[in-house]
Parts: sequence; structure tokens; C-alpha cells
Amino acid sequence: MFGLLVAKKGGKLGHVAPLLYKIYEADNSAFNDVTEGNNFCTESSCDCTTGFKATKGWDAATGLGSPNHFKMERATRSL
Repeated sequence: MFGLLVAKKGGKLGHVAPLLYKIYEADNSAFNDVTEGNNFCTESSCDCTTGFKATKGWDAATGLGSPNHFKMERATRSL
């Protein structure tokens, strides 16, 4: 996937986050939205609530979501 992005840009990617957000803005279906789960701490304590829950859209637990290769490729070609 990053090979396609390098080819599209014609060189090194550098800081890739702005490009990923640009793809997300062009076609948010290029990412699979993760809406369940969390990144709470992994301590063995049952009351560990440090972290974030996954929600619809961007969230601090899963970010943009997981990339959908085929849709990301299509969105990248349209940039």
C-alpha cells in the first residue's frame, strides 16, 4: 500500500499522516471504521480505565480505522 503512495508521490513519503487524512477526506470508506473495543491499559487490575473507547468515525483508540487496500488505492488515484 505504501509502495503505491510512494509511486503516486514520486519519491519518499516523509510524514505520512497528512496524506492519510487527505485520503480520508476524499473517501472515508478507504478506511474500515473500528467502532468496538478500546485501548485501556493492560494492567491486570479490573478497574483500569486509562485509555479510550472506539467510536464511530475518528477516535483516539483506533484513529482513522484500518485501511481498506482497494478503496484506498482508488482514493489515492483520485488525488
